[in-house]
Amino acid sequence: STGTNTNIGITGKGSGKVKLGDGNLLFPDADGSANQYIKTDGSANLAFATLPTGGSLVYLGEVTASASATVELESLISSTYNNYMIQVMTVHPASSNTTLMMRTSTNNGSAYRSTGDYYYHTTNLESSSASYVATAAYNGTSILISPPVGIAAATSNMSGYFMLTNVYATHRLVIHGTVTGEGDGSQAHGVGHVGGGSHYAEAVNALQFFMSSGNMDTGTFRIYGIAES
Repeated sequence: STGTNTNIGITGKGSGKVKLGDGNLLFPDADGSANQYIKTDGSANLAFATLPTGGSLVYLGEVTASASATVELESLISSTYNNYMIQVMTVHPASSNTTLMMRTSTNNGSAYRSTGDYYYHTTNLESSSASYVATAAYNGTSILISPPVGIAAATSNMSGYFMLTNVYATHRLVIHGTVTGEGDGSQAHGVGHVGGGSHYAEAVNALQFFMSSGNMDTGTFRIYGIAES
């Protein structure tokens, strides 16, 4: 390009596209529509895409437990979304009468808050007595997510979902949702409703899950971002 204040045009030869950088990022050779953005497929291929509409769930990734003391959702939370949904899928604890717990991190999982940093209230409907059992904590070391799984049998597990709001904002993290714990493979031991959050107004960027005792033999944790516009 010659002259003053002129653009530089780069094109591929023939039908070829443009590759840039050490990662050989392959750029599209035609413009997209108005208000679209460029996304990657994780294999260096870039393309134009339309932003999700408000309220849409955008799948971001998942982590699977395998005889795990803890499971971490890291590098999946960012300022792109302020609200998230976590799907708990057939988490099977190695020990009986255990509950699912959660902690947060602000440094991508280098450390998780664990010293009186949370408050929550859970209400569990236990099938054995058809009565409600409430558990609450203020200045807790973690957030209780689920009712207990009564029997650590191969068919016993817990599943459900919960929402995280104000994850990446200057407000306190808020959590609410429902997780069911299975007692013996055929009877629901408890249906738990949880509400709570963090004492701190900070940008959370990683989550850690663990059982109140023992490991998680199996289970999957999926995370979705909730588009706002």
